[in-house]
Amino acid sequence: MKTVFFPILLLLTTPSWAAETPVLELRMEQVQAETLSSSPRLRALKKEAEALDRSRQSRLSSSSPKLSLDGNWKYVSEIASISPGGGAPIQLGDNVNYSVGPALNWLIWDFRSTRHGWIGAGHALESKQEEIRLTEKQLKLQSRMVYFQILMEMERLRSLSDALKLANTQHSDIELRHKAGTAGRMDLLSAHQEVLTRQRQFRQAQADLAVTVRELFFLTGRRTDTDASFPMEESLARSLPPGAEPPTLLLKLDSIDSLMKALSIQWRAAPDPAPPQVRVHSEMARSHESAARSLSSDRWPKFHLSAKTSLDYPNGPKLETIHQNTVGIMASLPLIDGRRIRSDIEVQEAQSRAAEERGTLGEREFRKAWDQTHDRLAGLSAQKRIDLQSVEETAELARLTYESYQMGRSNFIEVQNANLRALEARVQSARTDVQILMQLATLAHYSGKDE
Repeated sequence: MKTVFFPILLLLTTPSWAAETPVLELRMEQVQAETLSSSPRLRALKKEAEALDRSRQSRLSSSSPKLSLDGNWKYVSEIASISPGGGAPIQLGDNVNYSVGPALNWLIWDFRSTRHGWIGAGHALESKQEEIRLTEKQLKLQSRMVYFQILMEMERLRSLSDALKLANTQHSDIELRHKAGTAGRMDLLSAHQEVLTRQRQFRQAQADLAVTVRELFFLTGRRTDTDASFPMEESLARSLPPGAEPPTLLLKLDSIDSLMKALSIQWRAAPDPAPPQVRVHSEMARSHESAARSLSSDRWPKFHLSAKTSLDYPNGPKLETIHQNTVGIMASLPLIDGRRIRSDIEVQEAQSRAAEERGTLGEREFRKAWDQTHDRLAGLSAQKRIDLQSVEETAELARLTYESYQMGRSNFIEVQNANLRALEARVQSARTDVQILMQLATLAHYSGKDE
C-alpha cells in the first residue's frame, strides 16, 4: 500500500507549473568558460594580437632578398642619329624599346634598423598578449562577481520567503484571536500589514534577482528570449509562501559552502610576481625603446644589392634583342632631413617613458588592491562571527517576543520589530558570506590562481 501512496502524494503536492517551468543549471566554472568564449572584447584583442604578429613577421622579411619580374615598354617618336665622317646618318635606337627579366634586390646592411624594428614589434605583441591575459582575468572576476551576486539575491529571497511564511502564520493566529475577542482590530491590521510588507519585499527581491540573471546572460552570451521575470532557486520553489507568484525560471547553482571551500586556498596565495596590468606597460615601453633604436640607425647608410638578367631591345644603335646581366650595389645616407629622424626618436623615447610611468602606477595600484583585499577579508571574517551570533539571538528573540505577545505581556509592534531584526540578521549574514567569496575571488584575480 505504501508503494502506491507515496507516488500519489508526490503527484498531489507537486505544483502544476513545475513540469512546465524550465530549469537552468549554472556552475561557476561553466559560467567562466562561457564568458571567455562569448566575449567580443576578448576576440577583438586576439585578432589585434594576430595582426601584430603578422606585422612583426613583415618587418623581418623586409631585409630578406626579394625576387621579382621587372619589365618596361615604351614608344618614342623621335630617335637621335649621328653622321660619322659626313656619311649616312645612323639612328641610335628604335621607336619601340622594352626590357623584361627577373630582378633580385636585397637590403644587405642597415645598421640593425630592421632588427630593432622587429624586436620592437615583438615587444608590442607581448604587450598585447599581456592585455589579453589581463582581460581574461577581468572577465573571470566579473563573471564570478555576478554569480556571487545571484547567490546573495537567492539567499535574500530565501530569508524573505521564511519571513513571509512566518508573517502569514502570525496573521492567521491573530485573525483567530480577533474572532475569539482576545486580539484587537489594530493588531489584526498590523499583522496584515506585516504580510503585505513581506510580500512586497519578496517580489522586489525576485525582481533584483531577475536583473542579475539578465546580467549573467549578457556576460555568457546566452539567448535572451528566456522568461526570467520570476526566477527562483529550485529548492525554494518547492515550498512557495502563500501569495507568491509561480516562478518562470528555476535555477540550480553551486552552494555558497562549496564555493567557499574551493576558494579558501586563496587565503595562503601570494601576489602575482608579474601581473599583466604591469607587464602590458613595461612591454610597450620596451617596444618604444626598440623603435627609437631603429630610427637612430636610419642616420647611417643603407646598402642594397641588386642583380638582374633581362632581354633588352634595342642594343643601342643595333636593332636587335640581347641578353643583359647587371649587378650593382647602392648606398644611401641621409644628409639633411629637417630633423625628422631626431623628432621621431624623441617621440618614441617620450612614449617609452610614459609607458614606464603607467607601469609604475599599475604596480602601485596592484599592491594597494592586494593589501586592501586582505584587509577587507580580515574585517569580514570578524564580522562573520558576529553575524552568526546575531542570527541565533535575533531568531530566539523573535520567538520569545511572539510568545510574550500571546500571553499578553507584549504588543504586536514589538513582535514586528523582533521579526524585522531577525530578517535583517539573516540577510546580513548571507551578504557577509558572499562578500567573503568576492574578496577571495579578487585574491585569485591578483594572485594569478583561478582555482
